[in-house]
Amino acid sequence: MVPESRDADSFGVVLKSKEAVKYLRRTKLPKFNRAFIIAGGEVNEVANNLGKVSDELEEALRTAHLPEVKSSHQVQVAIRRVFSHTIRLKSIFGNQWTEADEKS
Repeated sequence: MVPESRDADSFGVVLKSKEAVKYLRRTKLPKFNRAFIIAGGEVNEVANNLGKVSDELEEALRTAHLPEVKSSHQVQVAIRRVFSHTIRLKSIFGNQWTEADEKS
């Protein structure tokens, strides 16, 4: 049922979920992706990815003020990508946080 060895961690997420295990037992031809969703794996995956991005942005901000960084074409291209993704996230999540949350 696990398509590739790199999915072993995801399989662990599925096996830890009572609801996902119930799905696997009651379904004649269970689908791994469905079990993963039932286990909440996508939520954890998105949260972990956003946490990693946040860490990387913090690191980038340490030197973003330097003139050679600000004027770099490569950096400008990357900033456009970050802005584009941020705008999309904002449209998905709206104003679900307060100013106090933004400071943490």
